[in-house]
Amino acid sequence: MGFSTSGSLLVIFFGLLIALGSMYAAISSTGEALADGVSDQSERIDTVHETDITIVTATWEDDSFEFTTENTGVTTIPVDELTVLVDGEYQPTEEFDEVTVDGDDSTIWKPGTDLTVAGETAEPERVKLITDIGISVAGPVEVTA
Repeated sequence: MGFSTSGSLLVIFFGLLIALGSMYAAISSTGEALADGVSDQSERIDTVHETDITIVTATWEDDSFEFTTENTGVTTIPVDELTVLVDGEYQPTEEFDEVTVDGDDSTIWKPGTDLTVAGETAEPERVKLITDIGISVAGPVEVTA
C-alpha cells in the first residue's frame, strides 16, 4: 500500500470521525429536549388530574349576582387567570365588585377554600368558571325576587 492510499484512508477516517462527533452532539441535544418535553407533559397531566372545582351557590337578586365555588382539588389556582362566563358571555374578573378567597383579597386560591365572585348584572341563567389549565364548572343561577 502506497502513501497515496494510506493518506486517502487517513483523510476518510478523520472525516468520518468528525462527522460522527457532530452527529452525536445533535442526537444528544435532541434526546435531552425530548426528555424535557415528556417530563413537562407529565407534570401538566398530573396538574389537570389534581385540579377540581365545584359550585357551592349561584344566586341573583335585584341586579346583584353572586356565586361561590370551592377548590376541591389539591392544586393551588391563580385567581387572576380565572375566566368567568355568564350566560355564555365572557366577563373579566376585574369587572366584578368582589373577587375574594374565603373573604380575603388574594391572588391564589388554595385547596379547600371558597372563591366568591359578586357584582351587578342583568338576570343570568347560567354561570361557568374556567381555570387557567381549562378545568371548568358550570351551573344554573338561582333567581330570587
